[in-house]
Amino acid sequence: MPPRKPRPRPVSESPLLRQLRALRGGAERRRTGLFYAEGNRIVHQAALAGVQIEQLVIAPEVVTSDLARETIDLLRSRGVPVAELSKVEFNRISFRGNPSGVGAVVRARPEALDGLRLEGGLGWVALAEVGNAGNLGAILRTCAAVGAAGVIALGHTTDPYHPDAVKASMGALFHLRMVEARFEDFVRWKSQVGAFVVGAAGEAAQDFRAVRYPAPLVLLMGSERLGLNAEQQAACDVLASIPVLGGVVDSLNLSVATSLFLYEVFRQHTKQD
Repeated sequence: MPPRKPRPRPVSESPLLRQLRALRGGAERRRTGLFYAEGNRIVHQAALAGVQIEQLVIAPEVVTSDLARETIDLLRSRGVPVAELSKVEFNRISFRGNPSGVGAVVRARPEALDGLRLEGGLGWVALAEVGNAGNLGAILRTCAAVGAAGVIALGHTTDPYHPDAVKASMGALFHLRMVEARFEDFVRWKSQVGAFVVGAAGEAAQDFRAVRYPAPLVLLMGSERLGLNAEQQAACDVLASIPVLGGVVDSLNLSVATSLFLYEVFRQHTKQD
């Protein structure tokens, strides 16, 4: 019987690398209030937004862009701690296909629903039971593009600080306000502040382009698979749908549908008289 091959020794990791790997998981993000953001543009947007960056993580041999160097210099000048990793170490903790050599540990800034007031602008997007982090991140990007205030994540909506959400937001996350709440608390808050809620429902008779949208408002979007349930629809002042021809396709991707609604609101409030 041939001798067994020795098992390879596990690669040892520094406490920082262990922390960065742990922040991929929601439990660690909730426990610490921190999340990890990676990429030249994303970290640059975090720096511009003035969010609390606990640690800058760089791999000098990977950093090549002027934008990355500018961001590193800016954060160093603010006194942000900088950890330098080798290319191998950085690749080990990266969740991107082509690592840029720049990442940051960022302090999350969730807000409570109780103190939220609708003040100017287009308003907010509320997401009920949305499960795909990439969709959430894309919605954040559109919110920033049209000037929405932020996102209210309801119920079991996915974590807005998930790596896929942060990546898809392309840095928009840092310029928006984030609220997490139970749906029943959202209904109570709506009544207290007099929020006008527009819900997206595929079976709604009214075309979303025919709705007259007040500002500020709350756009309520449901889960990718089921949309808004009866209770959620009942909380809306108006229900509207996006017309589709049917046949092959009977609905749109959630982030696409949200973008259509948001740009219609934006169009109505920016069109020339």
